[in-house]
Amino acid sequence: MSMNLNQLRVFHAVAKGGSFTQAAQALSITIIKREAEAGLLRILRIREKGLTRQFQIIIHRERERSRLIAAFLEVAAEAARSL
Repeated sequence: MSMNLNQLRVFHAVAKGGSFTQAAQALSITIIKREAEAGLLRILRIREKGLTRQFQIIIHRERERSRLIAAFLEVAAEAARSL
């Protein structure tokens, strides 16, 4: 099996005790920096406002809710109504 240099860096980072996610994020940053320096990336300004993201909350139907969870759900519901 042959590995390229980037794959070897990820393998080395994971082997040293880091998580694969951390190693992949570090590798992504390295790739983005390299491509930006090479002029392959550019910033696109977005004029349209109101980009949104949907979240879903899953809770156990039969489990009693703690005060913390109840407060979180209340704040989340209030935030959703204000959109």
